[in-house]
Amino acid sequence: MAVYTLMVIMGMLPFYSLLWNGIKKYDSKNWVEVVCEINDIRHYLSNQIEYSYEYDGKIYYNERIGIVDNRIGTLYKNYSMRLSKGKNKCYVNPRNPQESVMRRDWPMIYWFVLIAWSLIGGTVACQGVNGIKSI
Repeated sequence: MAVYTLMVIMGMLPFYSLLWNGIKKYDSKNWVEVVCEINDIRHYLSNQIEYSYEYDGKIYYNERIGIVDNRIGTLYKNYSMRLSKGKNKCYVNPRNPQESVMRRDWPMIYWFVLIAWSLIGGTVACQGVNGIKSI
């Protein structure tokens, strides 16, 4: 039974990811656009961009490129390769100014991966539920 329960939990993770990132994307529509300064760009092993911005008279630092985490493969690699140090725009969460992103959209590849992962996860979850029912 523990194996089937684990299958249900693991199968539901993609749906949680879709829901969580979907809520963040929807919420980011209300974020405030501000000017940010790109301080450092590194493309060695991952896309790392450090930028600073001012919001309500306070300076913040962040590395987040988009709503989806930067470290997931090369989702934002093309975007980050086009950036250079200097002024740019970013979006700040007015309820939590430490939270900001440079892009509010999702890369197209993320949709394909998420849909495929959700289908596989749904199949695993259904198999787990069927296994629990048969016990």
